This record gives sequence, structure tokens and C-alpha cells, in this order.
Amino acid sequence: MVSVIICTYNGEKYIRQCMESVVNQTIGFGDMEIIIVDDASTDATVEILKEYKKLYPEHIRLILRERNSLKTMEVNRNIAVCCASGDYILFLDQDDWYEPDAAEVLVGLMEEETHLDYIEYGVQYVDTAGKQLKLKGGESGNFFVFEIENEQVRKDLVKQGVLPGLTPVWNKIYRRKFLEENQIWHNDGNQRSGFSDNYFSGMLVMYCSKIGKLERPMIHYRNYMGSWSHSVTPDSNRQFERCKAGIAFWAECEKRGLMDSKREMAEYVFVRIFLLKTFWKFLLNYEQIPFEMLQFCQREMRSRGLDIGGNQIMRERPEMILLATVTRAEWTPEFLIFLRKHMMEQLREKKISRSLLFL
Repeated sequence: MVSVIICTYNGEKYIRQCMESVVNQTIGFGDMEIIIVDDASTDATVEILKEYKKLYPEHIRLILRERNSLKTMEVNRNIAVCCASGDYILFLDQDDWYEPDAAEVLVGLMEEETHLDYIEYGVQYVDTAGKQLKLKGGESGNFFVFEIENEQVRKDLVKQGVLPGLTPVWNKIYRRKFLEENQIWHNDGNQRSGFSDNYFSGMLVMYCSKIGKLERPMIHYRNYMGSWSHSVTPDSNRQFERCKAGIAFWAECEKRGLMDSKREMAEYVFVRIFLLKTFWKFLLNYEQIPFEMLQFCQREMRSRGLDIGGNQIMRERPEMILLATVTRAEWTPEFLIFLRKHMMEQLREKKISRSLLFL
């Protein structure tokens, strides 16, 4: 059985399309349960969910939170996983939807190729109206299995771009036993951050031993600038949440003793979350450069003794090589203003790719 987990908050605009894609999965309710956690919505989301609960009372578990998670500091996905009884876990956001046979195909692959920790699958990005945008992860339908027999193989897969792959939690199916045995949760409580996907995916990289890659889009992801995670307004601190997720990841690795045997991997994941995904956004996307945030980032990097150029994994990744050059300088306002101007010119003249900067 597969447990499909949906966390909702004020999602009345798209929740019906999301739910229809789940209740009509070809796998059927005999092999699927739906767990929904609503985060104290104030619109019509709960009324819509109750309609589906009434239609499928035996197959939908609806958990209605009285207080929003921003107040409780809990991550609703963790609550849902604790309620799950399926062998496999799928996460779906309220404004996205699945291909009709997604669950059937993915569960079939998990059962056919034993001991997979998870399978990553392709994503069809769409706009607010559902119009197709970019496609990530291929569409050939090919399926590949990677066994991580030792730490060198893990490092090699990072260099090849197989790990960590796309970092969202909603483009993978997970073996629940793997998550539970390794205590892979979203960071909540004192470590809670808005970009918990980055923390979660980082822990996956540290523990996985056998994974699959399906080159077929199974999910339609609605990508729009008005969403919480894509806010880049000049006064927004939301992108800084990635930094918090990186700090939480580092602290958890230290707590678990992973720095002894997997330090280079932990360093790579930390830099990728904490700096790579934030530095260029702060510098190039914001109307005003947030100098204090960037200087905080540099202090945090140096306090951990991180040497990007000395790390076996990072020194062979092109996006990290560029970042290593930048981190050698002092991030004074004068330097950052100069760098911003230089990088803008490089982008305009197409001498550097936006994808290299994760923009």
C-alpha cells in the first residue's frame, strides 16, 4: 500500500484538481490511503476536503489542525507520516496533481526492484493556469537503479549529478521503513524552517544505499512567483529560511556523528543548501543587496572551517568552483556591489548560465 500525504492551507483554488488526481489513481483504493493535514485554513479548503472525506470515508484520513504550524512549530508532513500505514510514502502539494497512473507505476517499480530507498521521477512544471512550462527529469520512460556500496560511490554520484538530484520531497516515492529506520524527518521544533525540503533531501543523501531514477514526469508542479517559496521582494527574508535549513542540517549531522565518516558529503550538502541556493539570489534577485545577511553567511561558513576548494566533491562541481572563488574575498558592501555589476553583465552577455547559479 502507498500512503499519499497532502498538507493544505488556504488551497481552495486548486485543491479539487489535486484531490481528483489522487482519488482517480489507477492503482485503486485497495492499495492506497490518503492522509490530509490541514493547517487551520481560513478559506473554503476544509469544506471541500470534508466533501471528499464523505465520498471516500474509508480511504481518506482528514486531520484538521486548530492552530497553524507557524505557532506550534510542527511540520505537518511529520504528523502525516506518523499516521501512515503504507509501505510507501508520496508527498503531494495542494496546488499540484499526479498523472493518472503515477502511484501504480511507482509502487510497481518499488516492488519489482527490491530494497530501493526511494525513486525520483520527472516533473512537468506548469503555470497558474496549468499551461506546461519546463520539463525536468526526462520523458523517455527509462528507469535506472544506483547502488551506493560505499562513500566513494556516494561522492561519485554527486559529481555526476545523480545525488541529490532535485531536492523537493514531492518528486519521489519513499520506502517508509527506510525513513523510519534512519529517522529522516522534516526539521521541526527549534530547527523548523520554511525550506524543510532541503533539510529532508540532505538527510536522504547521507543515508540512501539504493535509489531509482525514472525519466518520466509523474507530477504537475504549479510554479508561480506569488507562492511562499518564490518570494524575492526586497523586504522579504523568506529566502533566508534556506540558510536556517542548512544550519539545522549541519547540527543534525554533528548530533548523529556523521562528520567522522561522511564529512565531505555533509560539507557539500550544507554549502549547497546554506550558500549556493541563497548567495546568488540575495546578490542578483533582490532589488537591494541584503548586506547583513550575506555577511552572516560568510561568518557561518568560516566558523565551520569550510574550504570549498579542498573538498573532493565540491572542487569538481562547476557551480561550486565559481562559489569557491567568491568566498575567498571579504564580503564588504563595496565588493558585493562590484560583484553584482560584474555578474549582471556576464548574464546579459550570456557568458554564464543562470542554471549554474541556481537562479
